[in-house]
Amino acid sequence: MSFLATLILAWAAVQIYVGLFHGILHLRRRSAREYLAFAVLCFGLAFFCLGAALGTDAGDLAEGTHAARISFVGIAATAGALVDLCMLLVGRGWSRLVSVAYAWAALGLCANLAGLFADPNQPISSSGAFLYHEPQLQPVGLFWVVGACLLAALALVAVVEHVRLDRDLYLLLGAVAVMIAAAVHDVVLHVLGAPHLYSLEHASVLTSCMISYLLLRRFAVAGDELEIRTRELGRSYEELRAMQRELVRKEQLAAVGELSAVIAHEVRNPLAIMKNAVSGLRRATLGDSDRTTLLEILDEEADRLNRLVHDLLAYARPVAPRGDRVEVAELVRDAVDSARKGTAGDAEVTFDLDLSAGPETLHCDRDLLSRALANVVENALQAMPGGGSLSVVSREVDGRDVPSLALEFRDTGEGMDTLVRSKARDPFFTTRPSGTGLGLAIVERMIRAHGGELQIDSRYGSGTTVEVVLPVDRPSAAPETEPEELPRRVN
Repeated sequence: MSFLATLILAWAAVQIYVGLFHGILHLRRRSAREYLAFAVLCFGLAFFCLGAALGTDAGDLAEGTHAARISFVGIAATAGALVDLCMLLVGRGWSRLVSVAYAWAALGLCANLAGLFADPNQPISSSGAFLYHEPQLQPVGLFWVVGACLLAALALVAVVEHVRLDRDLYLLLGAVAVMIAAAVHDVVLHVLGAPHLYSLEHASVLTSCMISYLLLRRFAVAGDELEIRTRELGRSYEELRAMQRELVRKEQLAAVGELSAVIAHEVRNPLAIMKNAVSGLRRATLGDSDRTTLLEILDEEADRLNRLVHDLLAYARPVAPRGDRVEVAELVRDAVDSARKGTAGDAEVTFDLDLSAGPETLHCDRDLLSRALANVVENALQAMPGGGSLSVVSREVDGRDVPSLALEFRDTGEGMDTLVRSKARDPFFTTRPSGTGLGLAIVERMIRAHGGELQIDSRYGSGTTVEVVLPVDRPSAAPETEPEELPRRVN
């Protein structure tokens, strides 16, 4: 192998190495497509150098034609990648010029493979110290090469337009100018029949080195900027965490203060009544009937305080439901019976239980869910002081991730207006003088602990509908230890 062919093969090896290196950079930063475009450019130049080396030592015209076709494969890949790279580095991304360049490259590749570029029967005239067996370039090939040079020149114009905004583009401008000048030089020499003076395979190495330096410089700058932004983000994150901790602390203090004020208000009223009753009991002239009345007041207010403490503990204690298979009809009947026994009043309320449409069994914590449903029924009974009807209907729910059951409690009570309905689930909100305002809040916690939902639909004067939606086959989380029993009210 001649010295010139060996030198050109060395340039091909350099191009392959540079292309592989920038291909790896693209794998590390997939969003930076310029590394991929440059890798394709380098591989295209490596193909071109390989064809040039084979053509240098070609023994006959057939070998020279084969080498020329390999070179044109590299030139086609280089033409599209060069325009793409220029557009990426000036910030234009994928543009119409890039589309035309890749289409022109694909057209040239097809024409070259079809044998329309090099004429295998007509060598160019040779002169000088080297004997080349190079085929004559056909008009189609010459036309394509001129078109590729024009596309590269248009990309060069785009670089010139942006060079004032980015000084690093001067390096790209010089690299592209060197390649275009070398290509034009080689076309002229080909026409003149002086192939031993070709320069593109040598100039391409300089172009690759200049662009590689530019990309590596940008890579390093981007890495430094990323490190700076990472440190700034870390500082911002620590500041945000500190602010979040302070905000949580303030919110906790505000919640504790609000809760304390509500509890103090709820406790102070019965205590004031009890204090007045005790003062009345101390009077020496107090009659038996008055003493009985005051004792009943003391007993009633003590029960009220007991209910408040019970509901507070039930609201504050974490809910840990245990999984068990329960009959839906039996569960609802137990809840209705429990609510009827716990609600005082002589009002006549009729019950209509239709539990045949939905699933027959439910996986839940029987005790917790029975208390929650009993609270819903109790609220419905208290909303009908003059009597009415309460219907409970079960049905299967579609559209959820798991099979679900809906229990619908519909009463004919006074209903709720918009304001009351919007606050019905808020802790300590109640419209009853003896209520604690924690009933629905506790119910909703128990329902959510079972993976369900609580929905309320009510209009003033039209009654209230409470819908409890529960998963049928979703097992409830079983605690490792037996849950503590809720404190029972002192009667």
